[in-house]
Amino acid sequence: MPRQSWRRSGVLPNHGNRRRKGAKQMSALERNEITPGLNVFLDVDVLASCSEVESNARPGTRSDDKKLRPFLVVELMDDGRYRCTPLFSEESHDRIKLDGNLKTGPGAGWTKRPSYFSPFQFWKIPPACMIEASHRERNGVGRRQRYAQNDPSALCSIAVHRCDSDAGYSPVSN
Repeated sequence: MPRQSWRRSGVLPNHGNRRRKGAKQMSALERNEITPGLNVFLDVDVLASCSEVESNARPGTRSDDKKLRPFLVVELMDDGRYRCTPLFSEESHDRIKLDGNLKTGPGAGWTKRPSYFSPFQFWKIPPACMIEASHRERNGVGRRQRYAQNDPSALCSIAVHRCDSDAGYSPVSN
């Protein structure tokens, strides 16, 4: 009997729980890790499935081709949600560059390459939704990427932009 390709049969071969050598283990956040300055990769589709997630992003700018996007936790809000801003690697006329000297944590891409945020795009994310959406986070517990860990004024300078666009938040849900 000829061997069937798993692509044709639709059944994936079972190779156990082996990881490729050098492959990164994904590690979701733990609640105590969510603090201002955390840079975490979040699954935008998971965030969209959470009814409590809101954004003030203009229609048409919320979704892009990346379903896994880095978010910077800016501040804890009075209602228990976190105000976060997506980070971008591309420069744009309405984006502000983060100070590269304030980046810490693993990943040469994080510490060496520039990162930008839009002062017009903030998200309000409950901790439970953030934990669920972080299932594909690339860095393990105790090895998270941080921004301005010892400089709260740098985070305040980002948070101040929320005042310019605090009105107009709407649910992100699909």
